[in-house]
Amino acid sequence: EEGAAGIMTATPTPEYLVDMVESHFKGLRQRAMEIYYLTTPLTHFYPELGLAVRKQVLAFRDVIATSKVRPPRKGLDETQRKQLRETLNWVEDALTAKLGVKPIHFTV
Repeated sequence: EEGAAGIMTATPTPEYLVDMVESHFKGLRQRAMEIYYLTTPLTHFYPELGLAVRKQVLAFRDVIATSKVRPPRKGLDETQRKQLRETLNWVEDALTAKLGVKPIHFTV
């Protein structure tokens, strides 16, 4: 609505981004806003560790085998991984229950 020409797609949860953008273009503004606000906790989860967070979500979903990052980047510690798992579970459960948007999980 504000005239953006594109979006940043650095997300390990593309299904939410796709549904949000499709909803917007179909005129389903409320749905798009709800997806946006329900996924905000993932966006704000340790922003300084962005790559490590994205890789960990992909590892949780069995898209990649390891969330290890190369130096000088720092990976998540055990407490941060637990917090991220809880946050991801909350986001997935909320989107599924409220809007029927199901997370993508892969089987290796």
